Amino acid sequence: MAGVGRGRFLSPAPAPGAATTALFPGADVGRPARYIIRSLAPPSLVAALRERFHGIGIEVAANTSYKLDAASMGYVLSARYTERVLCMELNRALLADPFTPFEEMRIGRSKVRRVSVPIADACAGWLARRR
Repeated sequence: MAGVGRGRFLSPAPAPGAATTALFPGADVGRPARYIIRSLAPPSLVAALRERFHGIGIEVAANTSYKLDAASMGYVLSARYTERVLCMELNRALLADPFTPFEEMRIGRSKVRRVSVPIADACAGWLARRR
């Protein structure tokens, strides 16, 4: 069975049409082999981020806008350093001030602080527990 993407650290691709493991309960399964939907991030860090973002009213979803392609560096590094890398995407509307689609946007300091504090707190807690 051929490996997915590039690099020696990637998992073998599932057989065409085979179901894959969902990242979170209720997530899509059975994607084409190019998209392997399994969490490579530290589960406790993902849970802490979900909790912190929920606490400030930010919805968290997995694999909704796009899937992490197995050929991307995000996947390669996540697979190489399993449960030591977090790959995430933030909606630009959470950072831009003002949000103007399809135009150059300014990033608002207060908006960056709003999303960076939960990330920093969750990562600091996760790192402290690893010691």
